[in-house]
Amino acid sequence: MDKGVGYVDAAYLEAAAGAQLFRKERSYELMHVQAGQKVLDVGCGAGIDTLSLAKLVQANGKVIGVDHDQEMIDQANGHAEAAGVGAFVSHRKADAAQLPFESDFFDSCRSERLFQHLQEPGPVLAEMIRVTRPSGWIVVVDTDWGTLSADTPEAEAAYRYWGFVAMHGSVNAFAGRKLYRMFKEQQLVNLVVEPYTLYLTDYGFASMMMHDDGLDKMAVERGVVSAEELARLYAGFEKANEQGTFFATCGYVMLAGQKPACA
Repeated sequence: MDKGVGYVDAAYLEAAAGAQLFRKERSYELMHVQAGQKVLDVGCGAGIDTLSLAKLVQANGKVIGVDHDQEMIDQANGHAEAAGVGAFVSHRKADAAQLPFESDFFDSCRSERLFQHLQEPGPVLAEMIRVTRPSGWIVVVDTDWGTLSADTPEAEAAYRYWGFVAMHGSVNAFAGRKLYRMFKEQQLVNLVVEPYTLYLTDYGFASMMMHDDGLDKMAVERGVVSAEELARLYAGFEKANEQGTFFATCGYVMLAGQKPACA
């Protein structure tokens, strides 16, 4: 079944999580999670983060994850049961722009690499704020695909090609750079801004992370790059990988903000 532009499966999410574990842990810190609290993960996928959050809220707390993909939800609930935390960790299918929770219900809320898949992420952020209690924290992490780069002698062709991939491979490819404005517009306070760069030195892994969903063929058809340029680009990456010199980077932005306390 076609999942739409930019869809990624559970294997991709697990691989990406392993490459960015330090950033995930930092996002939990910025949520100020404590034992006994109720926390929400929006766009939870297969439940990688909800299991980690379970260790922080402990058995007297509650972790809920929501995602639009029922397959992901089923996997996430299975993982929670297998980990022995199913009594206080649950996942449900839901529209992130219409969260099925009362206002001020959660102590904190997070979302990671979801906004890049949303044409209009503003309503989702507004919902995350609505369901978080006053003085609670909202944390969002997302990619800026416009920062993707790699060491290659075909730099000019790579610039043209990746610009095309950024514009057509995700519905909101520059989500990371938009977060500060969005948080300010929603009047969140005590903002914490943490941009960082992910680097990759394995071309096989990078190819999965920088999936193009057949956009290479489209780029050639539209004259963005020639087939010869693209072939040289890929061949160069393969050679660099064999020599142990492959290197690529991509930027992310993490924003944390506090919901204002009631007057």
